[in-house]
Amino acid sequence: MTATTNHTSPINILFVDDSSEMLHAIHRQLRKTPWTLHFATSGTEALDILQKKTIHILVSDVRMPNFDGFRLLEEVHLRFPHIRVMLMTGLPTLDAAVEAIKLGAVHYLAKPLDFDKLRTKIEQTIDEIRNASQHQQTAGTFPLAIAGFRILNKIAEGAMGIIFLALRQQDDRKVAIKILKINQLAADEVEEARIRFEREAAVAQKIDHPNVVKLYSYGLCKDEHIPFIVMEYVEGTPLNLHIAQKRYVNDIPAVINILRALLSALSEIHKHILCHRDIKPANILICPDGSPKLIDFGIAKLPTSRLTNHDCIMGTPAYIAPECVLDTPHIDARSDLFSLGIVAYEMLTGTRPFSGDNLVSLAR
Repeated sequence: MTATTNHTSPINILFVDDSSEMLHAIHRQLRKTPWTLHFATSGTEALDILQKKTIHILVSDVRMPNFDGFRLLEEVHLRFPHIRVMLMTGLPTLDAAVEAIKLGAVHYLAKPLDFDKLRTKIEQTIDEIRNASQHQQTAGTFPLAIAGFRILNKIAEGAMGIIFLALRQQDDRKVAIKILKINQLAADEVEEARIRFEREAAVAQKIDHPNVVKLYSYGLCKDEHIPFIVMEYVEGTPLNLHIAQKRYVNDIPAVINILRALLSALSEIHKHILCHRDIKPANILICPDGSPKLIDFGIAKLPTSRLTNHDCIMGTPAYIAPECVLDTPHIDARSDLFSLGIVAYEMLTGTRPFSGDNLVSLAR
């Protein structure tokens, strides 16, 4: 379960400000609260703490050198979507407040801080976290039991699965656990989905490549009999965030290195008769050393033609190969190469070769 599933669980709050004086003031004002307080003087230090600790609320200054609060908010939203973020600034404007809310901030506070108001906002946010957690448990969002693992929090959710951060109890290693969402299937489709899931997971478990997320094990949740897979937890930034920041525009050597690694990864996957089927920047993590790693390579894609077609349409149309749109029975490795070509174009230019919000407009 997550750390926020009951009213006695500790709440961890991370404050980020490049002013040590501000952090000391916050500590003096909040040290007697029941919350566990953490502090960072930069966005980079904050991300390091987020990788190592379970944080529920992040309160960050906006104006910080090199790594401002808006950029930190974007990073947290992408990498730690369960964390509630508040921004504070000494230069509050309506436009900045609107931008903060658009990016996912739950509150926008003006400096000098009104500490009574800060406490109230934190208490409101804690109530929201616990209410949401209660609702998720009631709705069956969180797995009830996976032997040998302690679920920490949800880190991502897609059309066909939910991914949780967890600790493997035998060695306290962080892992990612993906749960197949079967509650949206008809009764006669559930067993077929499980068979396909287990068959593909068994093949994927054999893939051992430095640029492919490693699958450790798979099975069924104890209480709900929902299929799950246990994967390597990768620390990195999604490629789509780098693209949004024009990180690789005209940086041909860097793009070549990334493409070479991804092609090697796809070559290994295709040896095992697997087609990734969902190559896109959001499924490529750039690790701290600059190397890429493919994630989410189709393990939870479902077998029926109706669901397969639905999954393609609900995915990211801009990266889908034409044969995937047509739902032909002979989708193979070449479909992945088409999608990777789109990714390469976007990395180098900052734009996609085809514009459109859906398959129809793209086809035109």
